[in-house]
Amino acid sequence: MSQERVDALMAEGERLAQLEQIIAQRRSVISAAIRETHGAIEAVRAAGGDALMPVGAGVFVRARLDMQSPLVVSVGSGVSVEKTKDSALLHLEERSKELVAAANESTGQLGQIRQLLDKTRADLEALVSKMQAGDNV
Repeated sequence: MSQERVDALMAEGERLAQLEQIIAQRRSVISAAIRETHGAIEAVRAAGGDALMPVGAGVFVRARLDMQSPLVVSVGSGVSVEKTKDSALLHLEERSKELVAAANESTGQLGQIRQLLDKTRADLEALVSKMQAGDNV
């Protein structure tokens, strides 16, 4: 019975460690999206005059920005729409709020997973110690 319990705890620990890694990676992706969104917000707010626009392969061209023209904004699923500057800013700020909420949720999940992982490891260590001491578990 003891070895079966050890095996079960080890399997559970491995599963939790994998889940911890997946959630940490997701958190990292969300954090990058938050930084990108905040950068876009600042760029739209400050836009005007000349800018360097990437055309690929590390090549940039000078362009004059016309902030009176509509901006093209990705709204998801490969769909982009034209929006005014103010509407684009509202869209980006809403996206930022959603991303921050997702980051907070993943941080909470990560904390829960880490607590479960710590408990599983402690249970495993306690069981192995009892087994090594010759206790009938």
